[in-house]
Amino acid sequence: MQPSDLMRDPHFAGIMYRIEYCVHQFDRLLAEEADKPPLKDSEVKSALRKVIATLRKNPGRVPGPKDAVEVELSEFLLMMQQELEAGGAVSRGDFIKTLFAVEDSLKTRREMAGHSRGYLDFLKEFFTQEGL
Repeated sequence: MQPSDLMRDPHFAGIMYRIEYCVHQFDRLLAEEADKPPLKDSEVKSALRKVIATLRKNPGRVPGPKDAVEVELSEFLLMMQQELEAGGAVSRGDFIKTLFAVEDSLKTRREMAGHSRGYLDFLKEFFTQEGL
């Protein structure tokens, strides 16, 4: 099963919506901080990979100071995952599968746009249309 095939299942589509909304909110909060550069798709991808590794209990390399934004976003996503799992709404395995689907979406949107914020700009437009 391809990661994009998950979106046909309402359960996974709902998880993906939550994850992408979380990324969008993080991007909005970061944009409000004048002393920080805008978030990039590559930083989102790094954060997704960090969350996947953490949930698989394989944390990988120790992040450095330049990784602060990725670490902050990954912590934001991990908090959401823990809340969903504690509430019985989403298993760890389903969350990991959905993170791979989000990463696939990120890759597609970045390639379509051809710039470092293609995915994030897509999310901004999508959630603006949703009124969020």
